Amino acid sequence: MQGIIVQSFGSTYREAYRKSVGYLFRYIEANFTDYYVVESYSSEIVRKRIEARDQDHIFNIKEALADMEKKGIKDIFVLNLYVIEGHEYNKVIEMAKAYNADGRLNIKFSRGLFAGPADIKKVGDFFIDLKEKSSQEALVFMGHGSNHDEDIKYSHLQEYLDQENQRVYIGTVEGEVSLDHIIERLRAENIKSLEILPLMLVAGDHAQNDMAGDEEDSWKSILTSQGFATKLKTKGLCEFDQFNNLFINKLREIL
Repeated sequence: MQGIIVQSFGSTYREAYRKSVGYLFRYIEANFTDYYVVESYSSEIVRKRIEARDQDHIFNIKEALADMEKKGIKDIFVLNLYVIEGHEYNKVIEMAKAYNADGRLNIKFSRGLFAGPADIKKVGDFFIDLKEKSSQEALVFMGHGSNHDEDIKYSHLQEYLDQENQRVYIGTVEGEVSLDHIIERLRAENIKSLEILPLMLVAGDHAQNDMAGDEEDSWKSILTSQGFATKLKTKGLCEFDQFNNLFINKLREIL
């Protein structure tokens, strides 16, 4: 038998996780029945909080590999559920390579969702489809962002959307492109109504608080105070089958 590790950052928002990344994990379990499938989280903070609160132990990548090795599985495929190949993505690969330093296991890793121009086009087309179904003038997506060089990929996605003349705007909580940049564009393009969505796999802490919270510094509060008619969709991207297919294709590429 061969193995699949569904690798993500993880989330302490268990219901939001169940409807998104957990939903994708269950789909893989049900449809890749020739493989032994486990999940793994890269965030040690998330793992420890879940174990303390729910008494539920979730593997990190080393534990997932060890579990497979105990079962005699040597051919292992890691589906990395990360948008960019940033710090978390690289941490997982480094940990796996350290565990497998002698090369006894055959491990293959999927690429990040924004790996190249063709990938960014596919994500952009998914966003365009969401825009066409929206009653609002514009869609605003909140991504996580990073101080890693890969943060530039969010701008590449914006460039593709602009090229397609779409009123879809990409901002981040911790990256280069902030909400202030988006507000400048909204005003310049005379947009009055918009919908905010998370550019995150799980509608967890950032989506519930930084995006949709009632505090005055949330994106919802700021955009509303700036005079925009603002709607919210607190739905993680992995709650959309069409989006999950992008990750399934990433998995098929390495199988």
